[in-house]
Amino acid sequence: MKKALSIALAAALAGGGMMAQAYEKGDFILRVGATTVDPDSDSSNINLPGVPPLHTHVDDDTQLGIIPVYMITESVGLELLAATPFEHDITLRGQGVNLNAGSTKHLPPTLSLQWYPRAGENGWQPYIGMGVNYTIFFDEKTDQQLNDTLAAIIGSDPKSTDLNLDNSFGLSAQAGMDIPLGKHWAINAAVWYIDISSNGKVSTDVANVNFKTDIDPFVYNLGIAYREMGLVDEAIGEFQLSSKSAALFVDSCAMLGLCFIEKGLPDLAIKWYQRALAHPGNSEETNLGLLYDLGSIYINTGDDEAAYKTFVEIYGVNSNYRDVVALLEELKPQARG
Repeated sequence: MKKALSIALAAALAGGGMMAQAYEKGDFILRVGATTVDPDSDSSNINLPGVPPLHTHVDDDTQLGIIPVYMITESVGLELLAATPFEHDITLRGQGVNLNAGSTKHLPPTLSLQWYPRAGENGWQPYIGMGVNYTIFFDEKTDQQLNDTLAAIIGSDPKSTDLNLDNSFGLSAQAGMDIPLGKHWAINAAVWYIDISSNGKVSTDVANVNFKTDIDPFVYNLGIAYREMGLVDEAIGEFQLSSKSAALFVDSCAMLGLCFIEKGLPDLAIKWYQRALAHPGNSEETNLGLLYDLGSIYINTGDDEAAYKTFVEIYGVNSNYRDVVALLEELKPQARG
């Protein structure tokens, strides 16, 4: 990821001097960077026989952030914080105890309304915002250390232990800044505080343990921003150029897909997503994300049969991925029809 950002930053620096114009109504800004979720976690007491009260601790993770912004006016923007799925290890901690409990993946899409105080002015653009977050937890797993510990304490079958975390809805606050490198490019730095709480349950064949965990992370993004002033064609040209770099190929294909959707050319968007999927060396998580986006495009174009086949492919790899089960149930009648 660092290599990809370095290449993209070099391309931006080659674009020229300081940004000539202030943000304007109708501008589209795409921020891409390294996004880190750093939880400030705690939980209600988790009580096990013969063990001091325990609390959850959730570690941090960094993923690729993709953060589009639409300028409603020259001083007000609407932003969506999105990223590839984060994965966190969970430990249980207490007096003299540090127990590996499990792990979870999550997506924390956050929609924020932003205020830009330097509206109408050229140069650097600070902003603050408030928003709402909906965090989707999936692929929860227990650690073998927890399984064995519960087996020793309560006599449960280690194979029966399961972890479940409810999805979370909460508020968020943010601050950030774009530092221009040229007419279209900027360096972006931003921080969010997000209220994320989840009701969790560890279940076994003997007993269940219910708890509430507060994750409440600070989220940091450091990357680049591309400003499109109603000039989607220029953005397409830039991403077609960056797609020639092996390090940026997959991300560029995804960005081109978004650009062609914006221009009302879904067939070209599908083509670029398919090229990204055909690239050798993609991680399983990357391909699942690309397939999910591709399936969503098929839904929007009314091709339910293609959408159904795409989500079936996801289901065949990871049946717990996002809301793929619900989508398959919804699409099944149309696909058969």
